[in-house]
Amino acid sequence: MSYQTITPPSDEPVTLAQAKAQCRVDSAEEDDFIESLIQPARELAEHRTGRALMTQTLEWAIPDLAGDKIPFPVSPVQSIESIKYIDSNGVEQTLSPSVYALDKTGQGKHYLRLKNGQSWPSANTQFDAVKVTFVAGYGDAAAVPAAIKQWILMAVSFFYKHRETASDESVVTELPATFCDGLLQTVKIWGL
Repeated sequence: MSYQTITPPSDEPVTLAQAKAQCRVDSAEEDDFIESLIQPARELAEHRTGRALMTQTLEWAIPDLAGDKIPFPVSPVQSIESIKYIDSNGVEQTLSPSVYALDKTGQGKHYLRLKNGQSWPSANTQFDAVKVTFVAGYGDAAAVPAAIKQWILMAVSFFYKHRETASDESVVTELPATFCDGLLQTVKIWGL
């Protein structure tokens, strides 16, 4: 089960002004550099929480459609754009929306749910026989939980202060420990 970004977010959950304030920078000399740190910090927060923060379109590849409900790889999910699958003859088909629904009733996790009285089609046997295109994210920055935005600001500040080693993966794994990561624990989707 893997997913890729089709349409990335057009905005970030924190602004350049907020990031500069966190880094205690008043001049415009470092604007480009500080701004370049926001996206990686957001992506790391998304990875650590199992959440999509800003509106983005993703494509999720799975081997088949099985079970009454299938958890999405990230939440929150705003809508399902399409479900395409390779049938047993090797032909791509588009599944009718009358067969499935988006289930947002879970605590944090969202699911692809089979509607009552429906059945999933048989897909060809390959790891990416089914491709679900969906829109995920909270929508806009105002809807992103404050704890996540604070963590992103702290991560940007960390990267800014440790710019010489920020590309070293060993440093990223240390970013920021204990209390700071505790901010993300309150919004992490467990079991993904």
